[in-house]
Amino acid sequence: MKDSLYQFTLHTASGKALPLDHYKGKVLLVVNTATGCGLWPQMKDLEKLSEKYRNQGLEILLFPSNSFYQEPKSGAEMQQVCEVKFNSTFTVFEKGDVKGSNAQPLYKWLRKETRVAPIWNFHKYVIDRNGRLADWFNPWRHVNHDKVTALIEKLLADKPN
Repeated sequence: MKDSLYQFTLHTASGKALPLDHYKGKVLLVVNTATGCGLWPQMKDLEKLSEKYRNQGLEILLFPSNSFYQEPKSGAEMQQVCEVKFNSTFTVFEKGDVKGSNAQPLYKWLRKETRVAPIWNFHKYVIDRNGRLADWFNPWRHVNHDKVTALIEKLLADKPN
């Protein structure tokens, strides 16, 4: 699907190519992350959100990035941290840039759709069941905030086209 997240094929932290149309019909939360960031404790809230809504169709996709100079680990190392520390089931993608001319193609598309590039780690984009951008939230808006959970619940209630 052109003009949707489904147009992209990205590599997971393990190097496996993953077409994002694999997530058709799901609500997605796309988050750029960094283990050295002071916002790293948000990972606990992301895991709680995932546990609460996963069976209803929510998937959380993590994109490690050193765009803000706080991610010394590779994507594979970050995946291991998530699994060990949080017992998480998130899909972690290869480490890459999320802003500027070297941004990953997905993040260039998100920038085009929102006119907003991530301003820090843990910038969040919410994607509806049809692969279209629904909204975005700055890094300091936690996922347990009423506005975030209300949007996710609304999108989970919607049926895909």
